[in-house]
Amino acid sequence: MQSPLPFAALLFNAFVWGLAWWPFQHMHQAGLHPLWATAFMYAVVLLALLAWRPTLWTQVRQHPELWLLALASGLNNVAFNWAVTIGDVVRVILLFYLMPAWAVLLAWKVLGER
Repeated sequence: MQSPLPFAALLFNAFVWGLAWWPFQHMHQAGLHPLWATAFMYAVVLLALLAWRPTLWTQVRQHPELWLLALASGLNNVAFNWAVTIGDVVRVILLFYLMPAWAVLLAWKVLGER
């Protein structure tokens, strides 16, 4: 019998991303712009990571490509948070859930890969 953990992980991931828009809309209605909310959350996570693993900066200096990965993932998260705050939630979530499909189409067109 297969483990139910992968299924549970997928359900939990869908639940979290499916409801991620809710706090951002409440913060936006309270007057906090989604960009500031995202920056605050990233700062809290960064401080927690530095407290947990103080040698993190050494690892980042050894692998400069991590900066590009951090920038890309950060911009993706900023775009998602801003979009669900000011846009139609269902359309935005569908767009981001289908991101792997968009990446395949772009790879075909831009990189010429099949």
